[in-house]
Amino acid sequence: MKQSELHWIALSPNVFVDYTEGKILLYNTRNYKCITSTDTRLINLIREFYRPENLGVLSLDEFEKMTSNDVRVANNMNMFVSVKNSTKPLNFLPILNLQHDLTKNMSGGLKEIKGKLSLLSSLFIQINYGYADSKVSFYRNLTSKQYATPCFSEEKTTLRVDFVEQILKEACLSSIHNVHIIIGSPMINIMEYIRIFERYNFQYYLHIYSDIVYEYLSHISDYSSVSKINFVVFCDRYSNPNIAQRLIKESKDCGNFEFINLIDEVDRLLSCSSSAMKMLPVWTENNFDFFLKEVFIGIEDIEASELTLSDLFCNQKLNRNFFGILQINPDETIAAFLDGKNTRYSGPRGIVRGRRMPLPNQRT
Repeated sequence: MKQSELHWIALSPNVFVDYTEGKILLYNTRNYKCITSTDTRLINLIREFYRPENLGVLSLDEFEKMTSNDVRVANNMNMFVSVKNSTKPLNFLPILNLQHDLTKNMSGGLKEIKGKLSLLSSLFIQINYGYADSKVSFYRNLTSKQYATPCFSEEKTTLRVDFVEQILKEACLSSIHNVHIIIGSPMINIMEYIRIFERYNFQYYLHIYSDIVYEYLSHISDYSSVSKINFVVFCDRYSNPNIAQRLIKESKDCGNFEFINLIDEVDRLLSCSSSAMKMLPVWTENNFDFFLKEVFIGIEDIEASELTLSDLFCNQKLNRNFFGILQINPDETIAAFLDGKNTRYSGPRGIVRGRRMPLPNQRT
């Protein structure tokens, strides 16, 4: 058997693929490299990978027959993986976005929109940064890398109201239903933003720490009448527990408040007695024992789960290949959610169409 028959080329499962107007888009969700091309050899090559009988893998001979300059460029971006094996390997490619299928049978509307707004699945807008001493800021910035909580910074930057309206106006052309608003500081007129929110038909979730929300939501009942506004209130080791309990008491008749207690140690876990608060673990880089004892699951937990191994692997695949969540920062830059890389905002249409935009491989 020839050596070339043992040499296989696979399309990396980390690569997002899309076709539009005679072009192909390849985006590597690991290294954030992207290529758009009209090269028919590259387009046909990718289509060959996706043929059911190929299962994402071609022989080296087949691959080399379709080589072109753009194919070589894509290869240098690690879009393809070289494998040597006596038998053809299995390669599970990302699941196609169902949003494409939902728009196929529509007359007008999203299918007429140029660019890729239909790929936008969720939007997080941070209005401003939180401000605190270095110890609190460091801790809460660690948390913001794990959950949709405010980032903290010494910058006093705030997104303009008209800029937020521009974002929401263009987001109307996407498939988004929920918009998440993250507020780090009380130094804004919240009602100016809420009046903007009421103009656009989204469900809004305002993510905010309890000590901050308490400072300007002195009359919670005034906000509970806004059915589209939901508050996600976070409490952590630096939050005043008395403020949190008062907020819970005052909002008990409101269906649009959710309280989350961020737990990072056993003592806080034991002291969290309120059934009105959901608990989430926070990794602080030095609380491994807490995670080992209270967070990580053991074999007995897996055996007691109703999920089958097939379900677990399916969820793992969906999580690994998830994309389409964007975050707008207070300085008007755009980033993949929970990711440090960003580029200057030019509207959702420009974001998702632009070559530099890193669509995230965010776990959900």
